[in-house]
Amino acid sequence: MERIKEIIKRKGFYFVKKYLIWIGIMIAIFLLIQRPEYWESFREDKNNYNTITFYGIIKEENTPKKQLFTNIENGDILVTDSTYCFCYRHGHAGLVVDAKQGITLEAYGIGTKSEYAKLSEWQRYPHVKVLRLQAPKELRNKIAKEAKRSLVGIPYRLSSGMIDDKDMKGEYWGTQCAHLVWTAFKKYGYDIDGDGGWLVTPADFMKSELLVVVPQGE
Repeated sequence: MERIKEIIKRKGFYFVKKYLIWIGIMIAIFLLIQRPEYWESFREDKNNYNTITFYGIIKEENTPKKQLFTNIENGDILVTDSTYCFCYRHGHAGLVVDAKQGITLEAYGIGTKSEYAKLSEWQRYPHVKVLRLQAPKELRNKIAKEAKRSLVGIPYRLSSGMIDDKDMKGEYWGTQCAHLVWTAFKKYGYDIDGDGGWLVTPADFMKSELLVVVPQGE
């Protein structure tokens, strides 16, 4: 709330009102999109999953057939399309910060803070892609190490990049799953948002020319 007051004071109420209107329009558009075209590459098997619900409205697809991660390194990005709310399939993203120990860094939802999680938790999703920055392994290790140190404990904020600056530049007042991952790489000069917009989503990583898909075992 204090952050919003600061923005209003600095840029004026009209500026904030204009962007709130745009946010409303974008949310309305998102809710009309059940399965964007870029998600289709995930869904080779559309029937092999069950659906569970979080917070009453967030739905997640789970599968009894566990995913096998056979080629995972520090700094790899995990992306799934298996989470959605109402008609909007927003997906989820996480960052591998310790491949050897199977630890990821993620931002889950409203009321939580970014935290460490288990890579094994991603095995329950029926559709997962592993993305890797096209850069030396030493640099990817460095990105993962810094993210593990500095990007944990940030409050979840769905509006990150909407009414405040997308690049927090060290002032970590709020984030969401894709924004958290994006921030880790932006700190080292890599903008992995595939469309370069003010809002970064898990699907935007699939569009990035800086990332490649890393095949995993069956």
